Amino acid sequence: MAKIILNMAVTLDGFIARPDGGVEWCFTDPDYGSSELKNSIGTVLMGRSTYEVVLSFGEMPIEGPEYFVFSKSLEDYDSKQVRVLREIDPVQIRRMKAESSKDIWLMGGGEINGQFLDLGLLDELQLAIHPLLLGEGIPGFGGRSLPLERLKLVSTKTYNTGLLIAVYHVINPV
Repeated sequence: MAKIILNMAVTLDGFIARPDGGVEWCFTDPDYGSSELKNSIGTVLMGRSTYEVVLSFGEMPIEGPEYFVFSKSLEDYDSKQVRVLREIDPVQIRRMKAESSKDIWLMGGGEINGQFLDLGLLDELQLAIHPLLLGEGIPGFGGRSLPLERLKLVSTKTYNTGLLIAVYHVINPV
């Protein structure tokens, strides 16, 4: 069964973007494990705002996987690579996990990340913690909290720039 992995850049104060959605601060290091992640992914899930940021880069982060964008406002369309979903349906997401031979990358944003936490759908957090404070911005989990007993630290890796990669297993309620 596939895992749903939330891999995201975050600041020390827990923000994933500036208030205007800016993420220019998070591309300061080389690969730091993203190639390994990309090779393990068969499906990508993201919110509309994150999708628009990804589109501004000119190409999707991974060639090949199917992309699902959660949005109530995007026009409904079905292309070879991107499909729009109107809501997070836990039954549908669990079916995706059961039927996939490769992992699922949740790209967020913050509100989507929080909803996946609330629904017990996240299996792993891979956080690229950047050594800076924005002071304000878009929170990584939509303002939600998670008790310590639901997280198990799996690994950490540091880089000479001060970047820290922390990987946690999420213990979901049965």
